[in-house]
Amino acid sequence: MEKTYSTWFVRLNWISLVLIFLVTIAGSFVRITGSGMGCPDWPKCFGQWIPPTDEAVLPDNYKDIYSTKRAKKIEKFSRFLGAIGFQSEAQKIRNDKSLLIEQDFNAQKTWTEYVNRLVGFLAGNAVLLVFLWVIAKYRQRKLVFLATINLIFLMFQAWFGSIVVATNLVPWTITVHLFFALLIIAIQVFILLQVAPSQRIKLPMTAAMR
Repeated sequence: MEKTYSTWFVRLNWISLVLIFLVTIAGSFVRITGSGMGCPDWPKCFGQWIPPTDEAVLPDNYKDIYSTKRAKKIEKFSRFLGAIGFQSEAQKIRNDKSLLIEQDFNAQKTWTEYVNRLVGFLAGNAVLLVFLWVIAKYRQRKLVFLATINLIFLMFQAWFGSIVVATNLVPWTITVHLFFALLIIAIQVFILLQVAPSQRIKLPMTAAMR
């Protein structure tokens, strides 16, 4: 006999899936519009939780400020890569001075990136709620594992998003970022298949065999 789950729990999982998918779509839009560096820092945007709409409100030397911060993050990330055996990539990133070039302020790109982060924040909270709900009420081994691993991957994704920004959109970091986004979607779909079996898609061939 299959375990039944509350309607609201199933709905929360659907909401999580939709939000995660929207983050991926928003990320693609950010990439297409070249808005990835619309916010030069993370998690804030130009040091603010709500980004500016006019360059006039920024310090005159804002490019130097964020370039200096970026250099420190790049050095830390390079040391991390070297420590796990990727000395070649670490050296490339450390020696690539183009990564320190700051873009001119563009309100449209800034807000495009900000909306992407905002949707990501909502998705993260939804996944966290799923995890807490599972721990508090259901505690099934498989479900606990899936909810836990999804939350861990999402936290990694958030951290790695800061690395993508810090390294000024190095191509391979974007690829890794996208890979984990797709992996998180896959896990969330699998969770839904566990909690809402009645909503599984029945293939015609499967139905004919019954």
